[in-house]
Amino acid sequence: MTVEPKPDRDWLVAFDLDDTLFPEDSFVQSGFAAIEQALKRLFSADGFAKRAWSWYRLGERERIFDLVAQEMGLPQDKQTLDFMDRLYNSHTPDIRPYPDVLPALETLHMRAAVTILSDGPPALQHRKIHALKVDHFVHRVVMTEEFGKEYVKPHPRGYEELQRWMGVPAHRCLYVGDDPKKDFHAPRKLGWHVLRARRREGQHAAVEVAEELGMIPYCRDFSNFKEFVMFQKPEAQLGT
Repeated sequence: MTVEPKPDRDWLVAFDLDDTLFPEDSFVQSGFAAIEQALKRLFSADGFAKRAWSWYRLGERERIFDLVAQEMGLPQDKQTLDFMDRLYNSHTPDIRPYPDVLPALETLHMRAAVTILSDGPPALQHRKIHALKVDHFVHRVVMTEEFGKEYVKPHPRGYEELQRWMGVPAHRCLYVGDDPKKDFHAPRKLGWHVLRARRREGQHAAVEVAEELGMIPYCRDFSNFKEFVMFQKPEAQLGT
């Protein structure tokens, strides 16, 4: 894990990645398209992406490749299915950030240490970040699985690592995520500010916040980032 020098900033802002900075569905579609191109070359088979997307929209997650291979009359042996899985997880993603993300990060970059804290396979998540072209706005990236799978969110280790690195008090830390089931428990316990990115098409948009978390403020996009707490007058900020 590479640790970058901490920037000279008063605030730490950590973002989740999927469905926070970009629509996760676009990565899924990108992966299906990559598999379709490979199947065209190998088997002259067309239509994988459309079929796979239909299964995905129906809620299928575990057996999509198997089901589509069966529908298309393709081999369903372990070697073929493993090939699809490896290609899905190793392809170069064709994804874009939400339209409001780059302007928000450009503004925020000058006021806070901008970081990303994400679960998922580190190499895959780093490819997503590179594809989104947000690298030059991000001061540090922490992938929880680099600590070990037992440290994925809601475990506090990733949050604690970022706060330790920046050396700022908890009331000058903000976490922005989309999943109420895992994103906010740890930062709330640590005393951070939290903000829910409740994108209308996000996979967790309909999930309600657990009562023990209390009220979690949310936004539909980042167009009003200048109104967030780190841009307000010091006397108006919690804990200052």
